[in-house]
Amino acid sequence: MNTTPSDFLKRSPEGVCVSGAQGREAYRSDASAVPRRTTDTLKAVAILGVVLSHFASHEITRIPALVSVLNSLMGLFFILGGVGIEASLKRRFAAGITSRTILRFFLDRALRIYPAYILAILSSDLLFKTRYSLAVYTGLVSPYWFITYMLHCYLAAPILHLGIARLGTKRFALIATAAIAAANLPYHLFASIPPYPESALPDFKAVLFGHILLFIWGMCFFNQITRPRNAAPPIAGQTPPSAQYRAHSVPSWILRVILLLYLPCAAVAGMADQPPLYAILASAGLYLSLAATTHMVLSGQLAAPAGKAIAAVGRATLLIYLFEPFFYFALSALYIVPGDVKSILLYAATMPLFLVLCVTVQPLFDAVSRLPRRFLP
Repeated sequence: MNTTPSDFLKRSPEGVCVSGAQGREAYRSDASAVPRRTTDTLKAVAILGVVLSHFASHEITRIPALVSVLNSLMGLFFILGGVGIEASLKRRFAAGITSRTILRFFLDRALRIYPAYILAILSSDLLFKTRYSLAVYTGLVSPYWFITYMLHCYLAAPILHLGIARLGTKRFALIATAAIAAANLPYHLFASIPPYPESALPDFKAVLFGHILLFIWGMCFFNQITRPRNAAPPIAGQTPPSAQYRAHSVPSWILRVILLLYLPCAAVAGMADQPPLYAILASAGLYLSLAATTHMVLSGQLAAPAGKAIAAVGRATLLIYLFEPFFYFALSALYIVPGDVKSILLYAATMPLFLVLCVTVQPLFDAVSRLPRRFLP
């Protein structure tokens, strides 16, 4: 199957980091509420699923259900992005919202994305002669669709944060969900879905505001998980005790049902040539099961695989996402033959080397993102 670099890039995440600049001590409790190891582990699971979906769709099989299940994990990045950004905004705005704190937020976000992103675009121009326009370098129009959609979320984040603070977590989540669902319903009913499983959410790149909805849920999850429960009243003259982060208990049968629903919903949501009603129900089920499962992991009700290695992969998700196409096409041009068992084994053997390279280089980009803190008060 012939595949161009631009086609590959269009298919499918920047890591979320809850480290912030000023106001860190004002909201230190977020670290224990949403452990960094947990979010990194979830990101690693998601990026590995996306990488496997690329290889499966190009070289192993065109079974829509398989590609759809793997690529559905992309939704995790928007949920986790909302969790991380809400934690950051809580810290930054703890002492009040000013133009300086907002600008500092955007600057920090830009320094986390643009060094690696611009390097990837420059590399594409040099290696593939793509000759991208200046607009592509901004990221607002990009062959990396995830970058564009995550930038949308970042631009809207301060306004969403204020909405949650004004209306409350539950009310804002209900209003946002109802509004976005209403905007999506006509699309699902009347828009045509491409005849290939490009993503698990039907034509995810074109679903109106779907990425914003998952991002909003992530922001609301953080507020719900970090809400103090059963905390003892503070004693006069003493520092209030740390908040107790206890998520509502969920019956085990509900957990099992949610996990059982995820796979069939993800499989059906990416299939073409199905009635609109099936697409709507499968997409809604996928959104809800993915969000519910993520919430259970973040709140400690569902254990996530732990380990330094997988967490390190999660921290390097941006580099893996941006440069995996280069690795894939270099390997494909030299060795890979579609459908050949030896090619599959070769890909499986060399992919860990690429992941190790990204994990090794990631600290350099982390250092670049922290540079302004050395010069700005």
